Amino acid sequence: MTKYPDSSTDKTDDLDLFALLLKLVFFIKRFGKLILATSLVGIFCGVMIYMALPKSYASKLVLETTLLSNTEEIELINNWDDLLNKSGYAVLAKNFNCNPYILTKLRSIKAESIQKVGTSDAVSGFFIDIIITDTALLVQLQNGILYGLENNEFVKQRIAVRKSNLEGLINDVNKEILKFDSIKSNITEIIRNRKSNGASLMVDVSGISNQQILLREKLVNYQEQLRFSEAIRVLQDFVKSGRPKQPKLSVLIGIGLALGLFLGCCLAFYRLIREKYASLVKSAGGAES
Repeated sequence: MTKYPDSSTDKTDDLDLFALLLKLVFFIKRFGKLILATSLVGIFCGVMIYMALPKSYASKLVLETTLLSNTEEIELINNWDDLLNKSGYAVLAKNFNCNPYILTKLRSIKAESIQKVGTSDAVSGFFIDIIITDTALLVQLQNGILYGLENNEFVKQRIAVRKSNLEGLINDVNKEILKFDSIKSNITEIIRNRKSNGASLMVDVSGISNQQILLREKLVNYQEQLRFSEAIRVLQDFVKSGRPKQPKLSVLIGIGLALGLFLGCCLAFYRLIREKYASLVKSAGGAES
């Protein structure tokens, strides 16, 4: 025997859903103003909290290292981050050669390597991300970071040796250039004398000129290396940000709105339950009498 679905069950479900929808509309119509008021209060509180909390700003410093590896520099900087506490401010201020007050405004300092593909040079790039509460101190903080990276004994000794070697190479090249200048001058004088005497002389000075050009290229290269022989090069300074990273206004407004809605619904349900309870008590008292 074929069984057909009971249509009365579907009708009952539709009625229950419709009744629930009516109750929701009644609830919103009756307590909507209360919920709206608490939601606006929550948003207002979120804005006020945002205005009251200290602001933290993010900034980035891009550097190149010509002496140490990226891994060594990043490890050193991450160790600095561990010193950002009351017991570590004095130690870090000594490393930075700066006022400890500056470090109390620094919330975090992190470093990360810049990935370079297809390069074989010894120069490596990395950037430093910081979070600070006072952007007016960025210049002083940057100077302190550079001082800390450049002024440890190992780095200073390596830089001194590098400069000494480059200065020696420059002196040697200058001496060679003077020798070739002297040789070229002598050859020119000999050719002039030969011409005045009517004698012929075949001299190829192109090789000397080529050697002079190569030596001058070496000299310029060594001078450039000496000019930029520091351990750290700044590619991008810290930039002041106008928008704080923390706290976020949108997050605080969202939390305030959610709490306001929750509080409004709780108050509405409390009123509804209290009215139901009062109605039951009244009906029970009427039945007893």
